Amino acid sequence: MSQSGSALPGFYSREFVSDPYAAYDYLRRTGPVRRVYRAGVPVWLVTSYDEVRLVLTDARFVKEPARWPVPIEEADPGLGGLNRFVGKHLLYSDPPRHTRLRRLVSATFTPRRVAGYEPMIRTVVDELLKQFDACDEIDLVGRFAVPIGTTVICEMLGIPAAERKDFRRWSLPLVSDHGPARSTEELAAGRRAALDQLSEYLGALIRHKRARPTSDLLSALIEARDGDGRLSEPELIAMALLLLIAGHETTVNFIGNATLALLDHPDQAELLRRRPDLLPGAIEELVRYEGSVMICSLRVTGEPVELAGVLIPEGELVMAVVAAADRDPDRFADPQRLDVTRPSVPHLGFGAGIHYCVGAPLARLQSRIAIGELLRRYPRMEPAVPRHELTWHPSITLRGLNSLPVAPHGLGRSAATAGPLAMGGARGGR
Repeated sequence: MSQSGSALPGFYSREFVSDPYAAYDYLRRTGPVRRVYRAGVPVWLVTSYDEVRLVLTDARFVKEPARWPVPIEEADPGLGGLNRFVGKHLLYSDPPRHTRLRRLVSATFTPRRVAGYEPMIRTVVDELLKQFDACDEIDLVGRFAVPIGTTVICEMLGIPAAERKDFRRWSLPLVSDHGPARSTEELAAGRRAALDQLSEYLGALIRHKRARPTSDLLSALIEARDGDGRLSEPELIAMALLLLIAGHETTVNFIGNATLALLDHPDQAELLRRRPDLLPGAIEELVRYEGSVMICSLRVTGEPVELAGVLIPEGELVMAVVAAADRDPDRFADPQRLDVTRPSVPHLGFGAGIHYCVGAPLARLQSRIAIGELLRRYPRMEPAVPRHELTWHPSITLRGLNSLPVAPHGLGRSAATAGPLAMGGARGGR
């Protein structure tokens, strides 16, 4: 992405990816609605809270790719290979299609069903944290966040344990942005290959569960009905892909991001240890402060729209930067400060309007259990490497660490006692 005439860093530079907030603050202060270029395609970047919320909730901003001014692969090179499923799930659809899909998914993804996953999530977290007891240093992303995300979503969808080993390898290419070392063509080719394998697997799994339904979420989606019938097989595959990739990846990223934020603010971590009742509100503040979604999926103007005094013509692509909106001083007092006691956190990290994240209750539940148990069981946990050595995924859409080495018992214990799982299992660069 580029913007002529500004002093901004490159949007895929290490400088920007490591800390995008200074650049977003500059954008918000100097022009919260501006035209930039992504892979040579003009797109409007929106960075102030009120305007971002309007983009997310106003029906004049539409999602159907058929309304986009350029083919989907040009508008968002990262979607290369995914275009045959875009429009068949909630993320890229408008009413009435979106209304039908949301109704069918909501009928199965109920608060009661989500609450029923708590014992399973606690068991997964407990088993993973047992590794920490024997280790002086461990990668919290690769050995904790990733297994939580993978195990929980696969358990929910009824993916057998023996068939989960390839899931991470398939999902990573589907959520990566292009970076300086990867061409658009290489990215698209990798995504197509991964998508072919994953969609073929999911299609076979859906056919199996249609014949032999069980109590999992995927079986419930297959059986869900409304006045227009059931979800078609392409719609089921698209919904499963959305749940597997979007739900899994954002939760993995958030657990790493939130833990690092608390390590950077030990006073806030200590407050949560003393006051675990603050944890639900703290999760909302952590989503605001260092969430896993920086930019929402693309919209297009269905008619001319004026934002912050700028007229955006009909048929223009728009990117809503929630990471910038959630640090807008016009909406949040002292927004650059992490405050787990912040009384009201109307963040946009889960979106807003009809496209509000259907998996938000599950993300909150997983994060509350994972972060709460980390704080409770490892009060002396510290970063195991200097902050400047940490690396982030080369993405402007999702924010997440490649790895987060921590010393769960503090840096004082001898490294000679570290167990065999101390490091490794990291996600690898993307």
